[in-house]
Amino acid sequence: MSTPVTAQCLRLGSLSCLPPELRAQIWSIALSDTRITFGDPSESSAERTIPLLHCSKSLRTELLSVIARSVIITVKTPSSLRKLVSKDADDARNNRGALVPQHIKVNLLSTVVHVPSEDHPPAQRWRVQAIEDELNAWIAPLSLFSSKGGRRTIVLDFRLKPEALDPGPLPQFLRAFTQRVVGVCWIKTKGRCMNVVEGPAELTRFLRSTLGAFAGSAPQPLATRV
Repeated sequence: MSTPVTAQCLRLGSLSCLPPELRAQIWSIALSDTRITFGDPSESSAERTIPLLHCSKSLRTELLSVIARSVIITVKTPSSLRKLVSKDADDARNNRGALVPQHIKVNLLSTVVHVPSEDHPPAQRWRVQAIEDELNAWIAPLSLFSSKGGRRTIVLDFRLKPEALDPGPLPQFLRAFTQRVVGVCWIKTKGRCMNVVEGPAELTRFLRSTLGAFAGSAPQPLATRV
């Protein structure tokens, strides 16, 4: 018995004869080692690293859907996240395949080489202010990302070299920033956003106390990972 050739088969080839669920599993396996980064010229974006995205419009749509659901997109700078979110809206308006990620990792302290302790000398205040400014620049784009709705995952990557942290109590602005991000994202997504903190053990234990007012929430909006 011959299988009728449909318009979709012509667009995707013989793969179109498979159920969508099975195709999604195939794409997930094909993309399992894919690393997508925005905001670093030395890294490649999805457009350059995944040739399958350029095979056909139908295949691109399917792949972008799988990427959005299963791949954590690394974002290096606040401006890159803002462009990514804005590009999603532009592509949708132009009826182009848009990458609308549900899971992102943001490199918060990628340019920081030294984090003073909470009881830092006055001479170090300029360094503390610079780190605070760098962190606060993430608030607006993270809020915009969260406002897209649906279930979201935001990995707050605080990883540093061990020698980058001064001995002594950790600075309170790290906790204040994390609590603000968790609060904004929790509200914007109506409790459907999970925030994960990655960093040194001492830092993740310190930031774990960020739960504060959210301690009664279920599920908890913050997890930690060393």
